[in-house]
Amino acid sequence: MDDEENYSAASKAVRQVLHQLKRLGLVWQDVLPVNIYCKAVGTLLNTAISEIIVRITALEDISTEDGDRLYSLCKTVMDEGPQVFAPLSEESKNRKYQEEVPVYVPKWMPFKELMMMLQASLQEIGDRWADGKGPLAAAFSSSEVKALIRALFQNTERRAAALAKIK
Repeated sequence: MDDEENYSAASKAVRQVLHQLKRLGLVWQDVLPVNIYCKAVGTLLNTAISEIIVRITALEDISTEDGDRLYSLCKTVMDEGPQVFAPLSEESKNRKYQEEVPVYVPKWMPFKELMMMLQASLQEIGDRWADGKGPLAAAFSSSEVKALIRALFQNTERRAAALAKIK
């Protein structure tokens, strides 16, 4: 994401995916039973989030500016993603389903951890890893976390020490 054009295109793509999911949700609203609706929308949102995770974790070098841009894209999904869960035409009754996003979207928590990593210090990442027992370890393998650390941080002794703690 070296330039504004790439960021703009990615931002537009993310907004389009969310828009299409909301539109599809409106079509399905009166057709599908609530549990099927939530499973279907959850599967679609999970697929989109999985693709974002794969694309970000594949990056070999993420500048501070790019990290901020990626975080911003992810935040859009995090903020607007729950709104696609609107199985009932009466908006006030949908809150329950919007709060249960992690139930229907298995990659929701890993996505939140990835967002955290994009803004975190080495210390914060180490704390979230917690010797392989923390929330970061539940979301990503040690090799994935190490690759993200290498992409996000310059090669310093502090980075080497942090990498050594991720087993």
